[in-house]
Amino acid sequence: MPGWIVLLPPLFVLLTVIITKRIHASLILGICVAAFIASNQSFYNAIKIIFNHTRTFVQDIDNVYLFGFLIIIGILVILIDRTGGARAFAHMLTRHIKSAQGAESASVLLSFALFVDDYLSNLTVGYVMQKVTKQYRIPCAKLAYLVHSISIPLVIITPLSSWMAMITDQLYQSGISPEFSATTKIIADPFFTYLYSIPYIFYSFFMLTSLLFIIRKKVSYGPMRKEEQDFEHSCTANTSDHQLNRSSQDNQSNDSIVDLILPICTLIVMFVAGILYTGEHVIFGGSHSLIEAFKHNDQTFIALFTASATALSVGLIAALIRKKIMLRNIPNIIFEGSMLMIPAIMMLVLSSILGRIIRLDLKTGTYLADLVSGILSPVFLPFIFFIISTAASTLMGSSWATIALFLPIAVPMIITVAGVNPPAFASQIALLYPMLGAIFSGAVCGDNLSPISQTTMMASTSSGCNPITHVNTQFPYALPAVISTAIAYLIIGFLINYPEIRLLSSFFIGLALTISLVVYFNRKK
Repeated sequence: MPGWIVLLPPLFVLLTVIITKRIHASLILGICVAAFIASNQSFYNAIKIIFNHTRTFVQDIDNVYLFGFLIIIGILVILIDRTGGARAFAHMLTRHIKSAQGAESASVLLSFALFVDDYLSNLTVGYVMQKVTKQYRIPCAKLAYLVHSISIPLVIITPLSSWMAMITDQLYQSGISPEFSATTKIIADPFFTYLYSIPYIFYSFFMLTSLLFIIRKKVSYGPMRKEEQDFEHSCTANTSDHQLNRSSQDNQSNDSIVDLILPICTLIVMFVAGILYTGEHVIFGGSHSLIEAFKHNDQTFIALFTASATALSVGLIAALIRKKIMLRNIPNIIFEGSMLMIPAIMMLVLSSILGRIIRLDLKTGTYLADLVSGILSPVFLPFIFFIISTAASTLMGSSWATIALFLPIAVPMIITVAGVNPPAFASQIALLYPMLGAIFSGAVCGDNLSPISQTTMMASTSSGCNPITHVNTQFPYALPAVISTAIAYLIIGFLINYPEIRLLSSFFIGLALTISLVVYFNRKK
C-alpha cells in the first residue's frame, strides 16, 4: 500500500485519544481505518482483514498463555494486598526509620520489592507509606513522585514481570522470531532480543539514578519545593510527635512479610526452573549449560504461566492455612484481580491487531524508511523514535499501546536502513537494540509524564495526592532524565559503527549529564 495514506491509522489513533481520552475506542477506530485503507476502501474486505488478524492473534497459543499470566498476576496483586504482605514489609522498614530521608528510602526499597508488576507497586506503596511519610513531614506529592518514578522504569528493566511477557509478545508480533516464516523480519529469539535491549533503555536507568541522588542529597526545587515548604509550615512539632507514637502502635499487626516473599520467590524460582526444563538444561537430563538452556528455550510464555499459577496456588494455600483469608474470599479475590488486568489485556489485543495490519498490510514502516532514507541520516533514528514515542505515550497515557504501535513501524524501518533483506539476523542490524531501547524508553517516559495514564492516577490516588499536582511537581524532577536520554540516543547514533564504545560512552555521558542537570536545577531554586 504505497503513499502517505499508510501513515493515517497511527496518526488517527493519536488524534482520537487526544479528543476523546478513550484509548480502547480510539484503537478500535484505528483498526477500522487501517483495514479500510488496506482493503482499497472495501467494507467487506476490511471486515475480512480484521477478522483474519483477530483470529490469528487469538488462536496463537502463546497469546493464550500470556493472557493467563496477566490475569494471574492481577489476582496475585489483590492477594498480596489482602494478606498484608506489602504492609508487613513496610512496617519492617519503618522500624529503622529515623529521618525523612529514611522514610523516602523505605518507599524506594518497598517499590523495589514489588518489582514484578507496576500496578502492584503503584497501588501498594503509596497506601502503606502514607502515614510514615506524613510523620516526617514529607508531602503527598513527594510520595507520589517516589512511587511513580520507580514503578514503571524499574519493571521494564526487570526480566521477570508482566512487562517482560508483553514486550516479548510484541517483538514476536512485529516479526522478530527464531523461526523462518513468511512474516519473519528478523531471525532472533524475542526473549533474548528484549534482554539485549535492556542496557539501551536509558530513561529507566537515568530516572532511577536521579531519584536516588535526589533522596541522598536532599534535593528540592521547582513546584515540589513549594509543596514541601507549604507542608512543613502546616505541621507542628506536637502533631508530628503524636503521629509518631500512633504509628508505632499501628505497626503491631498480624501482617507478615511471608505473604509477600513466598509467592514472589515461588514465581521467580518456578520461572527459572521452567526455562531450564524447556531449554534442556543438564540438571533436567539435557545437554545444555545455563546460557544455552535460556537460548534454546522456545516456551517462555508456558514457563511464565506455569510459574505464576504455581505462585498463586502457593500464596492462596499459605493464606488459607494461616487464616489470612477464608475460602469464601477466594472468588472475590479472583474477580477483582481479573478485572484489574482486563483493560490492559483488551488494550494489548487491540493494539496488536492494529500493529499487524500496519506491518503486514499497510507496510507503514517500509514506507517511512523509504521516505526518510534520502533526507535523514540513520544516526538520528534512535533520538527521533525516543521523542515521538515519548510524545505518543504522553498523549495516549499508555506505554503498552505505544510499544505495540511503534514496534511494527520500527522493525521494517531498521531493516531497510541497514540495507539487508528480510529475514535478517540481529547481528546484521547495528541499530536494532538502540532503536528498541529508544521506543521502550519513550513509552515509559511518556507514561510517567502523562496526566491521563492509569499509573499516574494509581500513584497519585494511593499517595493521597491530586493527580494534577502530582503531574506538575513530578515533571521538573523527570526533566533531567528526559533531556539526558535524548542526548544519549544522539550520541549512540553517531557512534553506531563503533560497537566497542557506543553503549558505555552514551550511557555514562547521559548518566553524568542527568546528575549535572539535577544539581543545576537545585542551585537555581
